Amino acid sequence: QIEAHYSRVSVIAAQDRAHPSEMLIAGSHLGNDLPAVLTRWFELTARTGLVIDRLLAPRYRPDTFMENRFLDVIGAAEGYHRATRSNAVLPRAAHRLRVSSIVGSAPVEHRIWLKDRLANSNEPTLHDRLVELCGWVSGLVAPVMDPAPQYVKSVVEARNAATHVGTRQRPMPAGRDLWRLTEQTTVLLEACILKDLGLDDDKASEALARTRRFRTLSAWHLSGVR
Repeated sequence: QIEAHYSRVSVIAAQDRAHPSEMLIAGSHLGNDLPAVLTRWFELTARTGLVIDRLLAPRYRPDTFMENRFLDVIGAAEGYHRATRSNAVLPRAAHRLRVSSIVGSAPVEHRIWLKDRLANSNEPTLHDRLVELCGWVSGLVAPVMDPAPQYVKSVVEARNAATHVGTRQRPMPAGRDLWRLTEQTTVLLEACILKDLGLDDDKASEALARTRRFRTLSAWHLSGVR
């Protein structure tokens, strides 16, 4: 016989225990701006579809494995950039000329294959998307983030290790390293959302600083724990 001990996680119980520090922003903090922010919120969620749902998933399923939480938040970051920022590296006409030039220089028997492979080549990479998001809110997330090049490199390598199984990738980080990347990316997205909701830097920074996640990451960042 085997006796198993485990804790059951109730979504309803988790919602009942919700504390303002678990929320991105409280209505009382917005004051007279609340109606306008609510309007922008519904517009933003309509544009982003399931992206914000992926970001919020761990809030409603706190028993999710860290690896899944990481992939969810990275998918949310990629989808959020796709929905709210330019999804092209070059203007469409310039990209068509580039593809035509490349395809035209290839052997005839390979041109159909090559054209298909280049179909989505004008989209930003995950690296480029994260760099742009970091630049957009750099002042807000600086207290909890590594320098952008270091952070982006770590996230991209971790994502590739998780998804490009069987290739020569660095091992996926685990434990507190994976937790830190997951939480930093969550804060990055939260900062972007606050800015896209129309909050200025001062109000967005104050809202972030009130959250448990931001305070925890800030303490880790200041302590130099890695």
